[in-house]
Amino acid sequence: MSTPAASTDRTRPLTPAQRGSAGPPRRRRTRRVAATAVALWVIVSGLSVLFAIIAVLIALQATRLTLIQWLTAIAFLAPIGAAIVAIFWYSQRLGGATRELEEAAGSKARLAAIVESSQEAIIGMTEDARITDWNAGAERMYGFTAAEAVGKPFSILVPTERFGELAGNLERLGRGESIERFETAGVRKDGRIIAASVAIAPIRDSTGRIVGASSIGHDITEGKRALESLAVSEAKFRGLFESAADGIFVVGRHGSILDVNPAGEALLGRDRSQLIGSRIEDLISAATPSSGGGFVVALTQGRLGANVFEGTAASPDGRELRVQLSAQSAHLMGEAPQVVIIARNVTEQSEMQRKLLESERAASMGRLASFVAHEINTPLTNISLLASSIGRRSSDPEVQTRLKKISAQGKIAAGITAELLKFARPRSTNLVETDLRDVVQAAADQAGVFRKPGVELRLDLGDDPLVLRIDPVRMNEVFVNLLKNAFEATNNGEVGVRTETTDDAFVLTVSDTGSGIPSEVRRRLFEPFVSTKGKGEGTGLGLALSKSFVIGHGGDISVSTEVGRGSSFTVRLPRGAPTSPSDLSSTRAGTH
Repeated sequence: MSTPAASTDRTRPLTPAQRGSAGPPRRRRTRRVAATAVALWVIVSGLSVLFAIIAVLIALQATRLTLIQWLTAIAFLAPIGAAIVAIFWYSQRLGGATRELEEAAGSKARLAAIVESSQEAIIGMTEDARITDWNAGAERMYGFTAAEAVGKPFSILVPTERFGELAGNLERLGRGESIERFETAGVRKDGRIIAASVAIAPIRDSTGRIVGASSIGHDITEGKRALESLAVSEAKFRGLFESAADGIFVVGRHGSILDVNPAGEALLGRDRSQLIGSRIEDLISAATPSSGGGFVVALTQGRLGANVFEGTAASPDGRELRVQLSAQSAHLMGEAPQVVIIARNVTEQSEMQRKLLESERAASMGRLASFVAHEINTPLTNISLLASSIGRRSSDPEVQTRLKKISAQGKIAAGITAELLKFARPRSTNLVETDLRDVVQAAADQAGVFRKPGVELRLDLGDDPLVLRIDPVRMNEVFVNLLKNAFEATNNGEVGVRTETTDDAFVLTVSDTGSGIPSEVRRRLFEPFVSTKGKGEGTGLGLALSKSFVIGHGGDISVSTEVGRGSSFTVRLPRGAPTSPSDLSSTRAGTH
């Protein structure tokens, strides 16, 4: 604790005992002054009466008095009159002094009452650090009564380890310095250490000499304990905030990011300095029931009942991420509403769910396809046999023409059932080391029959071999199907195949400048029985089978398209998979 200070006899606040003993002398002095005033007034009155009697007698004998007698009378009366005036003037001054003394006594009493009733610990001490004054606040703070503290060295209130601080404060006070309020420690009567906030100032007498010091302090132990608890709580919260696996964003009412944790930085691929101040809705879009203004504004205004939403965000490498947002509006006292948003990256879970759904759908469609193909093959065989029998028995040209049409339609139906069976029960696989360039070249030759006169084929397969273990027959089907679709969609322009090599994969892109694919079809393009062709021109199984084959090789296939400007199908095949037939999916389209 810092040095509490001493006061002089003239200025220091009095203890209750000191005030009790000082009260009667002050009253006696007041009574003496009053008695003196009364005595003076009695003397003045007597002298006035004497002056009046002598003056009357002289006036009665005025005609008989000689000049000498007149001068003698005046010489006798003048001192009496002067004494009356002097005594009257002195009594007036004495009355004023009495009033001033009473007012000063009242002022000191009020000052003493203020000091005594103050909640602050007000302590005085002499130059040699002995306590001279001690109010009720000091008694509450340190536990000592005034009788126990006054006269003791101030060091009884200071922990041993703070003696150096006490000596330094005394030295500064001796130089006439005031010590601004600071935090320190003190010792209570029961030995308990307390935290205190203290300010100290030197006291000077009328000549300017330092005669002591005064200290004003209060106990801040509970306040410091509360602040320490708050600091611990904030540190725990910050630790949870920083270590959370999900991205956490604290957002202002207008959508600006106020704070973000490391997981949020990693999610968006930007550091904290780049994110603070940015609008959350420029980085993460959310599908909410809000009808405008953004989901942050809707949350702060209470227009959204639910607080969990699905959204999307751009990954550091440009890919679109699926995120699950948990948002809650926070109304802090005295501050504008804020929104705490927890963003969880659910891209992998969403992709797994999508693949599982596709797998289940494909399995169901495969079973249906197998059943339909089996049931149709029997009547198709009978139709074919009957048509052949009729053709051998009849030579009618019209009958022969109709039988040829029947046979052609039967072949079409047989082709459809063959596709259905291929979709339902893929053949066994045969993995061999194969150069993908040979597979693409062969597929281009096979699909060339579908190329229109105004369409150019451009193959950019590079000079280096693209060798990996694949089933060449299946991959041939993939590229035949992609090239066939490209040729059929393009009336004029170009169809091309381009290769690209990365560290872990071979990427082949089949592009065209054809009609493109509408967005409503694109979303379901790789599902079974979805086709962009006219009725009777396709089964809608080609792309589903192609995707099944590519995924079975550990790769993936995607599409980029724009209506009226063409499409690009990108096949990505990893270099290291599969390594054996068992690794290659032999299930239905969509099996992952």
